[in-house]
Amino acid sequence: MIDHRFVKLGRRAPDPDLIVPKLADFRRRALPPPPPACKRSDIVSEWGMHLNDSIGDCTIAAAANAILTWTAANGAPWCMSDPVVEARYSAVSGYQLGKPETDMGAVETDVLGMWSQHGWDIGRQGEDVTRWAAVQPANDAEVREAIYHFGGLYVGLLLPDSAQNQPVWDIGSEPGTWGGHAVWVTDYDDAGIACITWGTVQRMTWAFWKRYCEEAYVLLDRDWLNTTAVSPAQLDLVGLDAALLAITA
Repeated sequence: MIDHRFVKLGRRAPDPDLIVPKLADFRRRALPPPPPACKRSDIVSEWGMHLNDSIGDCTIAAAANAILTWTAANGAPWCMSDPVVEARYSAVSGYQLGKPETDMGAVETDVLGMWSQHGWDIGRQGEDVTRWAAVQPANDAEVREAIYHFGGLYVGLLLPDSAQNQPVWDIGSEPGTWGGHAVWVTDYDDAGIACITWGTVQRMTWAFWKRYCEEAYVLLDRDWLNTTAVSPAQLDLVGLDAALLAITA
């Protein structure tokens, strides 16, 4: 079980006035039904902490784990270096090394907006901007579809303090009593969901997911789509690009 004394949170609340694009609005035709279970947490032998034990950069750490998932699926796992993680966190949040008072966390849509419009210059050959769109956490079918077809979900949780003492996160105290946290979700089955956080795999029940998940985004990475043969014809990527540009301009 993760020792909560040695980890950080750092996800700030989403902007309530920001109207984000929804995956369902840019799907041209149905994707094949996902299987009853999906497990990708085991394709990476060592998940990185990405500095989230010392600074509140969980929004960047979750994105780094997404890239690690995609590249591991391609047979060449690539882990973002700590200096690049710190630089991306600083760029989106204003954090300054050596000034802990500036470590205030970041908003997930700010992270995704920066990534989709400018790329990250993270040092990975062929790295491209990544499109993104929201899915509805309460829609089990859409959640399973997004995890299976697109390699995972970039998620914002309102963690309860009861989760600090649970090997498997389940219903407990009020949402947000521990704080906001960003994770990368890789697995699902009938029992629940698994995410990557703080360098390890953390399971949660479906009941936990439905109560404490506040936001969830699919990341449409070019390398992943090419690997899994999800045809761009199934998605209106041009329309999605225009919607993302409109909210990040």
